[in-house]
Amino acid sequence: MNTEQRLKTLRRTADEALGGLNAAPGGAYRAFQAAQAKHSVRSAMWLKAGVPALAAALVIAVVLWGVPGLIKAPAPTPAVQSIAAGEGPAGTAAPLRADLPSGSVTLNSGRGVSFRSLFAGSSVSSFPMVLVDGEYYRMLTSPESLNKKYLGKALGKVTVYASSPSGSGISSNTVLEGETVYAVKNMDGAAVAARVNGQNRVFQRVSLNGQGLEYDMGRLVGSAEITEISLSGVGRVTEKTTIQRLRRMLINDSSFLSGSCTATSQGLYLTLENGVTLQMYVSGGSVMSCGVWSCDEFLDEFRQAAR
Repeated sequence: MNTEQRLKTLRRTADEALGGLNAAPGGAYRAFQAAQAKHSVRSAMWLKAGVPALAAALVIAVVLWGVPGLIKAPAPTPAVQSIAAGEGPAGTAAPLRADLPSGSVTLNSGRGVSFRSLFAGSSVSSFPMVLVDGEYYRMLTSPESLNKKYLGKALGKVTVYASSPSGSGISSNTVLEGETVYAVKNMDGAAVAARVNGQNRVFQRVSLNGQGLEYDMGRLVGSAEITEISLSGVGRVTEKTTIQRLRRMLINDSSFLSGSCTATSQGLYLTLENGVTLQMYVSGGSVMSCGVWSCDEFLDEFRQAAR
């Protein structure tokens, strides 16, 4: 039976199912009186009228459901995707923090430079370090393994492996006892290297709670050739002559101010020819590395050159 034929027979089907019931104005009142007279009569009337009415409703629903366009199924509610903290969307893996690949650090492309800590570890009490005759060195994330050709003379072996390196000689909370600590060529004490998990890791000179301070900026920069200087939020300089001028200013025109060095959200990065990138912190006209240094002229000159 097609749709048109179903519609023509709809009324007749409903009348037959309802069994001749009508909605006259007095019908409801008379039904109420009859129901009050006798409980059994009320039950019988309900069964007589209710069952056919229910059947009629089912018949109408079946007929209308078969007529396209009269009744539409409700649109499905779109599911809300929830993601637990730290996870990525389905099918993607959340990136994990790990050491960067071998070679110099690429902060990002273009002139803009974003802040990024290059030191391994995240707290003063737990960062990986080496203590060499009173001088502290903190492990960098890059290079993952320093090329052997950049290893300098052996400074000695680790004699104490402890969670808090201290005392004279060489101690570490990362380099195992018996491992050799080396100078890094042309770094002049700015960095050392030692084997960690089979790789030659680099450690940069730092101070710790006012200890191990360095009063010569030249020893914090070293004499290795600098291929790039960058400052987060400002830009980068890669022109060789400009870099040489900036390096001289940083070493010669910086004045030591204080030993209370703290990390900031602006980083100064010196990328060297040996694949090492040294990190310092900047606040206003000061550079923080093994203490606080006044470097107004250097920073002003850099900002001009980086434009």
